[in-house]
Amino acid sequence: MRDALSTCRSTCVKEERATRDQWIPSRLLDVMAGPTEASGSTIRLVEKKDMNPECLETMEYLTLSHQWGAKEPFHLTLDTLLDFKHKGLSMEYLPRRFQDAISLTRRLGVRYIWIDTLCIIQNSRDDWASESRVMDKVYLNSLCTIAASDGTDATCGLFTKRDPSMAMFSCQQQFRGREIEFQVVPEWIEVVREHCSLYKRGWVTQERFLSPRLLQLCAFPFYECRCGIQNEISQNPSNRTEIESVSHRTWASEPGSTSFESISRWLGIVREYRKASLTYSSDMMVAIGGLARKFAEITGEQYLAGIFTGEHMAVGMLWFSEGSPEHGHTQTYVAPSWSWASASGGIRNFSSLPAKESLFEMMSYRISPLPGHDHFGQLEACTLQLRCLVIQLHDFRSSIDLASVDEPFNKGKWDMKPTDGERKVDLNKDLFFLPLAYLSRHVSTEPCIGIGGIYVQAIDADAAEDVRYQRVGCAIYEIEEDEVSLLDTKVWNSLRSHEMSSLEAYRNTIELV
Repeated sequence: MRDALSTCRSTCVKEERATRDQWIPSRLLDVMAGPTEASGSTIRLVEKKDMNPECLETMEYLTLSHQWGAKEPFHLTLDTLLDFKHKGLSMEYLPRRFQDAISLTRRLGVRYIWIDTLCIIQNSRDDWASESRVMDKVYLNSLCTIAASDGTDATCGLFTKRDPSMAMFSCQQQFRGREIEFQVVPEWIEVVREHCSLYKRGWVTQERFLSPRLLQLCAFPFYECRCGIQNEISQNPSNRTEIESVSHRTWASEPGSTSFESISRWLGIVREYRKASLTYSSDMMVAIGGLARKFAEITGEQYLAGIFTGEHMAVGMLWFSEGSPEHGHTQTYVAPSWSWASASGGIRNFSSLPAKESLFEMMSYRISPLPGHDHFGQLEACTLQLRCLVIQLHDFRSSIDLASVDEPFNKGKWDMKPTDGERKVDLNKDLFFLPLAYLSRHVSTEPCIGIGGIYVQAIDADAAEDVRYQRVGCAIYEIEEDEVSLLDTKVWNSLRSHEMSSLEAYRNTIELV
């Protein structure tokens, strides 16, 4: 591993310079602070503010990506902060996983490691909020992230009993009258990501994509860097998939880029992120905020509760829930109704359908982070004011079968309430359709294939306030359809033939919450 890391640093150095900036976290663990530097039984917490500024320029550190599990691991608190700094911390008090990570750090010749539970004050809301705002920098500037892919909590070690011979095996097959032997190499990387418990943790999504290097420790370990992926079978880095590449090629994009490629990658990451789980739903925005911050830097667009503004903003708003929602509990405010972050459970989006032409204008927005957070973190509220077509659906009650399976194409995919799993659409209220964009397939130069939009309904408001609306569903109406459910035939024909002048009477300004 040490040789692989050394080789990687020499071959990936050009790309690394583009993302690293001599930044280090507020706190690190000094793993060579013991009586004997190579194998000391004591580690010490060090704070950036106490370090010599000249040392910071050459300082390197590793990061640990792991899951806490049901049993909360040993952690840093306000009461233990001074002891960890001045007296140090004996290795014997640490869980097995942390001991292994520290031992591996020493073997790799690196002096410092960042572990969230020991470097963030766990009983301080202010410290947690402050550190969460720089989570992108923690992983981007790490030399390498150690991913504890197996085991359910910190009591499980990093290393596991394994049979290396199973990484590749032989089989015989009759072919044209003779027996041929094949070498079978399973897609272990996909197996690990599909089945290892670490990847069921939502926070790991940004840890994985932001890290310049990732050492996966599991039954079939592999090493990822900017050049590709290596395992024990092949020492030559293999090419990454588009989503895997996002933390590498995308970061190298020119600042100010608003290409659909970047937005499509963001939507792909969101889809992967929502497959995982979070202990606290309130972490929904924070746990991906570091990645969002980098995409905002790349695209130059405003980030609003999981959605990027710009020419493809509509595509980000065309999401729908997938599978059964996780309901049965009262959900605190996480995000506005038009954001995928407001949904419970998995979501799908249309990352391959760019907006050929936007049909709305964003007049203004208001975003209110909770105290201690910025707009990439926990939110108190976020609203949009759009100038768009607001088409009332007069005969929708007889057309909507709430007992049937929803379908986003040409019908309607209805949002679900997290409290009881019922659909949000209220048959006792007026229903409106907001066309957001003409969509093409893959690239915006191709012909328009459909119109994407969302369904909204008014929410109860004080008499003194203007009426506000919430999203209750979405749909994509295909241009080739002569008739579609819910929409009036005359309105639909005007939309599909792009006769916007005949629809001006429907244009209005609406506030979405």
